[in-house]
Order: sequence, then structure tokens, then C-alpha cells
Amino acid sequence: ATSFTLGSGGTGGLFTPSLFIGAMFGALFGTIANQVFPGVTAPPGAYALVGMGVIVSGTIHAPLTALLMIFEITGDYNIILPLMLGTVTSVIVARALERESIYTMKISLFSHRTEAGKNLDILRSHRITSLITNDVPVVYEYTPFEEVLNLFMKTHYNTIPVLDKNNRVVGTISLREIRPVLFDKDIAPLLLAIDIMSENIFVLEQDSTLEEALQKMEIDDSDLLPVVDSTQNMRYLGMVAREDIWRKYSKESLLLTDSRE
Repeated sequence: ATSFTLGSGGTGGLFTPSLFIGAMFGALFGTIANQVFPGVTAPPGAYALVGMGVIVSGTIHAPLTALLMIFEITGDYNIILPLMLGTVTSVIVARALERESIYTMKISLFSHRTEAGKNLDILRSHRITSLITNDVPVVYEYTPFEEVLNLFMKTHYNTIPVLDKNNRVVGTISLREIRPVLFDKDIAPLLLAIDIMSENIFVLEQDSTLEEALQKMEIDDSDLLPVVDSTQNMRYLGMVAREDIWRKYSKESLLLTDSRE
């Protein structure tokens, strides 16, 4: 009944049926094992408990949940090792067969695709074009360090793009590059933006999606990324902020929710 209800798209209980099914299969296996290898196997009840943990962990893709629950029920340390082996193996096999658990699968099938709590349809279908801002101050390669420092003191942004004379992005300066220099008062006055900027940077193109922008920000551990006309020309167009992406995402999520109601 559980398989028929859930498999046909209906809604019903899952946790308790998983425990029951696991207990039945485990007890059946334990009974057969006792008959084939009498005297050297655990009683069927032990197999029933392991079976409960195996089915639950495979269903919800959460081995620790099943492990702790069964241990709390029994309080028997002897069952920990077989239970660990069973639950971990169950999750590995379940994830190899189906990436999503029974819970996230239903959301994916009947709602919209999600990953780590995010609606990927929104992130993939919207571009950063409307989020490009020119409020972020810029510096040029040969801007003195003192001017760079003054800009950081006047702005709330923690990353500033560095441009060449043709307005092409050549790097960025963030507070991470500023802090070490502050402690060396002898060298700081001699430095230029080009001396402290980070050249290994991620950039966005104006047709980049919100998902691409967030992925690059997470890899770069940055809240701001420069936008260029193309990665070949690297001509500066503006900056995109992580907070603006999430503001756009929240707005579109609300509109999507309202349209479904």
C-alpha cells in the first residue's frame, strides 16, 4: 500500500512504514540465516533492527538519523557496528540508484528543481544584466595606495576593480589585499594599485545567469564580481553584488509562489 500510494504520486506516511518494512525484511533474513547457519548467527530480532535502519537510511538518505534512532531504541552497543555498515551501505546504494531522497524527489517532480534550498529554475533563467551597478568606485593600475585606502574608507563595498587606461579589468583589490599592507608603514606609501591587486579573478559577462554568478562568488569567496563585455576584451561594464542577486531571487520566488496560488 505504501509503495502504491507514493509511487502513484499520492501523499502518505513514510517514516513508520519504512520502519515496518525494514523490520519485516530484516526478521525474514534473520530467520533464514538462523536456519542455514544455526548457532552462529544473531537472533532474528537483531536483524529486524538492522533492517529498520537500512530501509529508513536508504529512503531518506540520512544514515546518522537511522543509526541514532535505532541505537536509542535498543541501547545496545553490540548492534552499532552492523547498523553502521548497513546504513552507510544502504545510503551509498540508494544514492547510486537515485540522487534525490524520497522527500526531495517529490519536490523536484511536483514543484520546481531545488538544490541546497535554491530554486534553480529562477537562478538559471534570469540574467545579471539588470543587476549591474556602477556605484562601486574604480581605481587604475597606477593609483597610489593612499588613494585606494581612502576609497575603501568612503565606500561600504569591500572589493574595488582595477582598470587599465583602456578601461579593461586587470584585477581587483579587496580588504584581504589591503590589511597586510597597513602594518608596513614604510612600504605602503611606495605602492600602487597594480602592486597589491589580485590578478587571478573571476569575471562575469552581461549575459551570465544568476547561477553562474553565485557559483563564481562562492569559489572566489567574494560578494562582488566585475562584469565585462567579453572575456576576450575585458572592457569594464560594472559590478554585480551577491546581495542584489539574492534580492532578485527573493522577488522572483514570491512572484512564482503568487502565480501558483
